[in-house]
Amino acid sequence: MENYLKKLSGFLGEKEFMAGGLTWIDFSIADLMYTLSIFNGEMMKKYPKLMEHANRVRSLPLVKEYV
Repeated sequence: MENYLKKLSGFLGEKEFMAGGLTWIDFSIADLMYTLSIFNGEMMKKYPKLMEHANRVRSLPLVKEYV
């Protein structure tokens, strides 16, 4: 799992969203990061960019209202 997270983090890099703009993959990855943080919060501390991405997606007005 950590190898996968390293690749995702590298792919995200300094971008705001995975593909440069908001797409369905951002929602999927944000959901995965949130779920992983519930089960293994310590591991997710190693990937702050991915958690920032998840928080960014979850903070979008309509998403925030939904969750």
